[in-house]
Amino acid sequence: MKIRNTDWQIAVAYVGTVVGAGFASGQELMQFFVKFGIKGLYGAALAGIFFIVLGAMTIFMTGQYRFRTYKDLLDLMLGPKLALLIDGAVIIFLFLGFSVMLSGSGALFKEHLGLPSWIGIFLTEGLVLVALLARHEGVLWFNFLLIPLLIAVLGIVSVGTICSMPVSNPESTLFSGNGSWVSDNWICSSVLYVSYNMVGAVVVLVALAADKRNCSFAGGMLGGGLLSLLVLFAVGALLSAGSPVFSYQIPMLYLAYQVNPAMFYLYGAVLWAAMITTAIANAYGLARRLQYAWNVPYFFVMSLLLILAIPLSLCDFVHLVARVYPLFGYLSMIITFVLTIQVWGVMKEYLGKRAKKKFPR
Repeated sequence: MKIRNTDWQIAVAYVGTVVGAGFASGQELMQFFVKFGIKGLYGAALAGIFFIVLGAMTIFMTGQYRFRTYKDLLDLMLGPKLALLIDGAVIIFLFLGFSVMLSGSGALFKEHLGLPSWIGIFLTEGLVLVALLARHEGVLWFNFLLIPLLIAVLGIVSVGTICSMPVSNPESTLFSGNGSWVSDNWICSSVLYVSYNMVGAVVVLVALAADKRNCSFAGGMLGGGLLSLLVLFAVGALLSAGSPVFSYQIPMLYLAYQVNPAMFYLYGAVLWAAMITTAIANAYGLARRLQYAWNVPYFFVMSLLLILAIPLSLCDFVHLVARVYPLFGYLSMIITFVLTIQVWGVMKEYLGKRAKKKFPR
């Protein structure tokens, strides 16, 4: 399999879309995996498999059917009527996801630096604005610059925690979920986690693959593989740390400090980078979709999104993660299910054509 430079760019952007405020802070992982104890690791492995397969197939189908936006993918999978309904839900999710990233930035500046949360919110909006003005190149370059550092630091903190604090009682945890709407079944919780994350990922992957026609499904596989490792190591680290992490809005910062006090400050910067990359991905995917839907200038849509997200970004970060993400996880399960079925059909057709060319009768 030949891996092009654009495949690496797509892979990094895929990671940047998923590893946002909820993931890098540890809140998502606490609520979707850690609360199940050792079964949370099984759920993390299952989620990793889904990320690899669905990421690769999204890019593959974009190339096969020449999609422009995720709406084209929905039309193919669901038909125009149902696709219109799901499209509306995706638009809402992208907007809420963008707002959650801003809220997470505010929580980080308040908890990590002791500064007012609005400073983090407006600084993040400023960087998102810069990226959106550069369109898809801005998305790729922000991720290309920030995500390798994020992967390295997250890996060091996770491995350092696991090595220094091995899990003593993985069968149970004291984490209550903070009023979360996440399922009490580890398999369902894992599927929910993938479902809501793939909403934003599909939007960005289709948009980027449409602009970068020389990419291949290898980018989706690489990105999914990196996500698999990050989820497994981070969940293992949180399980190792035990009950002290439950009282923090950003538990991964606590782990970073336990590894090394200097790592605490570095991880804070990396965490903010994760929020920025996901905020950019959500805002870019939404701006592209609304530009086509409303037939209005891109700059108008971009400006409108930045303004409307401010009020919701002032809400509590933990409660947004606990309620917004699981709700859209349930709604987006239909997308994940239909995409999986559609992928199987497309792959059978593709492999059948390859077999006929290779072994003609």
